[in-house]
Amino acid sequence: MLHRGYIITIIILILALIFAIQNTGPISLKFLVWDFTNSQALITLIILLLGFIAGWLFAMKNIWKKNQQIKSLNKQVDELKKNIAAAKKDF
Repeated sequence: MLHRGYIITIIILILALIFAIQNTGPISLKFLVWDFTNSQALITLIILLLGFIAGWLFAMKNIWKKNQQIKSLNKQVDELKKNIAAAKKDF
């Protein structure tokens, strides 16, 4: 079963593709010192792709932090288990 996030992502991708296909006229995009003239479809898809990459990078950062927390907590659990085993031997 697909997660809700995957379904929403697929819907956004489909809508963006429909938008890009219907808007193929040339546009000019100015950013700082660069001046791009290309089809609106291509620029829209590039911007969408950059947005997905940025979102993925932020998500990976959070996932990495959570994995570090999990490793730390697992070490604490192992230490506590050792302490309990040692306490049972002494008792």
